[in-house]
Amino acid sequence: MPQEGGSRSWGRLLLAALAAFAVAALLYRLLGTGLPAGQESRFFYLSALLALLLAGVLGRLAMAPRSALRWALGHAVTWLAVGLVLVAGYSYRRELNQVTLRVIGELLPARGQPVVVVKAEPGAAAAAPARSYARSMRFTMASDGQFHVEAVIGATVVRFILDTGASEVMLSQADARRLGYEPGNLSYTQLYRTASGIVRGARVILPTVDIGPIRVTDVNASVLETDTEVSLLGMTFLSRLSSYQVDGPTLTLMQ
Repeated sequence: MPQEGGSRSWGRLLLAALAAFAVAALLYRLLGTGLPAGQESRFFYLSALLALLLAGVLGRLAMAPRSALRWALGHAVTWLAVGLVLVAGYSYRRELNQVTLRVIGELLPARGQPVVVVKAEPGAAAAAPARSYARSMRFTMASDGQFHVEAVIGATVVRFILDTGASEVMLSQADARRLGYEPGNLSYTQLYRTASGIVRGARVILPTVDIGPIRVTDVNASVLETDTEVSLLGMTFLSRLSSYQVDGPTLTLMQ
């Protein structure tokens, strides 16, 4: 009887070793063919080491009682599943990042999402290559029917509403204060025609306006004398872009 038990144990050890080397061979088959030149031997050595370690672990489990073996196998399967999820997440990190940005863009329309826009220039020949705009942002129309755009001015986040009819970037007094301008000390010498009549504004210059990967420097803006609830993203910013496009519920800014 002891010899029979010993034979079974050695049989389990042999099966564990074969399983470990089978895993190493599978890894090499799946991953080794795509390795850079000169790295195949390194990958093989690491796979062999992994196989030896795995053989030792499986062999130790093979010598254990059946109850302990079931407990260990359950934990091994759990950790294997966790490892596979982590590997899959790392492998598809770029795709997952795009999905995350898309979800954030839908839930928070003002944040937008960076995109790469490729389009042909008007009047270009059919064989001419299309132009790529790597620094582009796309925004979804909010529930109020407006395009809300979140920008960073200096180190301050300011939320604008797109207004192609505004000749300049218009700042509310609240946003002006957050940017370091004191409305009471400004000179309101500029006149602007709005839907509610003629309003006065004080000219200021914004050193930088960042919207995602888009950056525009030295942007002319005005602080409105009549306070408004929101700031407007007008033409002194939009005209500095390569292009901007409103397509239904989507706004695309391109630089």
